[in-house]
Amino acid sequence: KSILDVDVDVGLEEVSCDRQQERTVGSKTSTDADQRAIEQDGTGASCTEHDDVDSSSAADLSNRIFQAIEVAEASSSKGGTAKKKKKSTTSKKVMQILMKGKAKGDKKAVKECDRFYLEGVLVGEDCLTGNITANAPPAPYFFNRMSSIESSILRALGVACDDGSKVELYVRGSTDGKDDAYRRLEDLTIRLCDAEKTSLIQQFSCVVVKTIK
Repeated sequence: KSILDVDVDVGLEEVSCDRQQERTVGSKTSTDADQRAIEQDGTGASCTEHDDVDSSSAADLSNRIFQAIEVAEASSSKGGTAKKKKKSTTSKKVMQILMKGKAKGDKKAVKECDRFYLEGVLVGEDCLTGNITANAPPAPYFFNRMSSIESSILRALGVACDDGSKVELYVRGSTDGKDDAYRRLEDLTIRLCDAEKTSLIQQFSCVVVKTIK
């Protein structure tokens, strides 16, 4: 062959090799993309299933807290049955006025404009059976709105985070106001005024402190 023919053959071989490499890289890229898609689909399904389980557990816990409070209210009432509270706007205003009159707190140290009103109740959960009980129904309190949850409601109920028991706090009502269930509040060091600003807690709502031993 002439030098020209040899150069042409070499050029064709190089083009063929380049195309083969492109097909190999393209195939690998497609395989990697497919694998990532499969992993993402699997992760999504797993997260959805996990969220459903968490939601179901939270709903069950909220129901058990409601039942424990109802039993405590029934035991404390004269007739042995808990009084059903009306949910009208008028009754809520009346309840707030009554709550202010009955609320326990340091009236000398906390001015009226600085008071933050809450209902508080202490419940205990048996770590073996899961049963939740309340020795007394929710009671009204007021605190300095600048105080933390830990230094206000926990202290008022006589609970210390370092007493050897696990302490959890639950607030009634969702942050968007569409749900009446109890939800857990993780940060116990947050101030009441800050918790109110972020809709984590509202005045006149019921706060449940749960201890597990």
